[in-house]
Amino acid sequence: MKAVFGVLTLCGFVASAFGAVYTWVPGSTDWGSPSSYTGGTPGGVPGEGDVVVIPTGCTIAVSANDTTAWTRFDAIAQIRPTDDTSVLEITLEKGETKEMKCCFSCLEDISKLPSVFPTATGFLVKKGKGVLLLTAVPSVAATARVAYFDNMTVEGGTLKMPQSLTTQTKYYVGTVAVSNGATFVVAHCTGTSSSLYTTPQAIFGDGMITNESTSTRLLFECGSGQEPRKSVFGGVISSNISLTHAGNMHLTGVANKMSAVTVSSNYGKYVDGSLLGIAKFGLTANQASSIGT
Repeated sequence: MKAVFGVLTLCGFVASAFGAVYTWVPGSTDWGSPSSYTGGTPGGVPGEGDVVVIPTGCTIAVSANDTTAWTRFDAIAQIRPTDDTSVLEITLEKGETKEMKCCFSCLEDISKLPSVFPTATGFLVKKGKGVLLLTAVPSVAATARVAYFDNMTVEGGTLKMPQSLTTQTKYYVGTVAVSNGATFVVAHCTGTSSSLYTTPQAIFGDGMITNESTSTRLLFECGSGQEPRKSVFGGVISSNISLTHAGNMHLTGVANKMSAVTVSSNYGKYVDGSLLGIAKFGLTANQASSIGT
């Protein structure tokens, strides 16, 4: 399923001082072969702290079953998509849990947010029934805001935003599409404040969006300066999630249970009036969809 739609970082590398920049050769499959890349060190392959660019019209695939490929993938600092036809597919089978230690982002300097937010670029596609945990990407100290600016598709299993964070922050992503039977877990930190945002431009699909923390976490759809896209989500949003919405959104599922909902009628330059539709909506937990207890 696809939606139409230096500073020392938290993950251990210096974002504004990457190593060599390699470009993947379309059609290649071997992460350990120099013929799979152009640029970088002549005759070499990417290593610790390097960047791999996915060119237009190209899909890179990596599976945890291929230990050689995963070891190479694990060392890379950033996978950088060129446009929306740049795709990174990650497959984890049932029983497999991995952390994606590199950052998948179109930003050339992921240590800071740009003054003008870019259009979300590229697709990160999670396949298989396993669990993929995304790494904590750099935060801007003054604002504690971080960014992927890519689109995420969960075709199977579970895709988790960073979990054991130590600061309250916002995570900017593009569209999030969750297939039936798959799960997307919002970001979590060890603090008790609810001011931890996962901020997609839009959500799609029929899967589950949930929170593994006992504390409320915020799903800020179309939030904080991003241009909104119309959302139609037929799945379930549940488990201590407070939804803040700006734009046009229709929740067609009938089992949504959120701790709170805020509809912003005027948020930034993109939104002037908002619409939120919730199927079979009620105020108590015995309704098909509910807010609060």
